[in-house]
Amino acid sequence: EFSRALSSIGATVTDVACSDRGGWSSVNVSKIQFYNPDFIPVYASIKKQYGIPDGLLEIELTESAAFEHEEYLLQVVRELHDYGFLCSLDDFGTGYSSLGLLKDLPIDVLKLDGVFFRVSVDVNREHTILKYIIDMVKELNISTVAVGGERQEQIEFLISVGCDLIQGFAFYRPMPMDQFEKVLDGEQ
Repeated sequence: EFSRALSSIGATVTDVACSDRGGWSSVNVSKIQFYNPDFIPVYASIKKQYGIPDGLLEIELTESAAFEHEEYLLQVVRELHDYGFLCSLDDFGTGYSSLGLLKDLPIDVLKLDGVFFRVSVDVNREHTILKYIIDMVKELNISTVAVGGERQEQIEFLISVGCDLIQGFAFYRPMPMDQFEKVLDGEQ
């Protein structure tokens, strides 16, 4: 019962994201949704309903869901690509990280978890690890997103090592959609 409700909520959130923005969107998929056999057909239907062009709707799969059944994950990512979705691996670095999986997984985006940006015992080690992860996935034609950049020195470092996108409180705090649209339109 709970699983069905959560899958329904996820589909509704995706529907709202597609209807509100009409452009690029990124939606998280829960572990329960990921293993629901209707997950891909439902999301493909929503994408088609709103005429979202291929490459503009990104499905975020969490690292924890991804590493339980690697073969299934590979199948899901291939199917999502067949329907024109982008696929990202969220929460990378939270404990399940596998470089072996990255070599086989045809994701488009790797989202580096905020664990990399919390106060570190050794900032030089942190920087070395981040730099080489970013360099490596660029060689695999995977974009990088750093999640959790909150300090200017973090932002400067991530820019210097070629991180593609950075999100965090250093830029903006969470805000209502109407305020966010003003930011996007350059009004704020």
